[in-house]
Amino acid sequence: MKPASQQWQRGSKKLSRRVADGGGVVYPVDLWFLVGDYIAPEDVCTFACICHDTHVVTHTARFWLGLYRRSADAPLVIGVTLHYIKNYLWWSM
Repeated sequence: MKPASQQWQRGSKKLSRRVADGGGVVYPVDLWFLVGDYIAPEDVCTFACICHDTHVVTHTARFWLGLYRRSADAPLVIGVTLHYIKNYLWWSM
């Protein structure tokens, strides 16, 4: 049986989560995006395991591009990099 704080109910086509009032605080996703701006690369897994919303934040392009910009020494050149990868894959076949 599921813990008392979370019970899953089967809806028409998807599962919906019903959280019992356990005295916890649910913060908005926007707050987790702001906190995610200060996460170090080695702490991404720990941040994603805090709650469902932090897990969702770590699956966005905004989070990963921000993390790349903060931690990489080279400027972000996605278009040029993808062009070289595409050409490499084309010629390697």
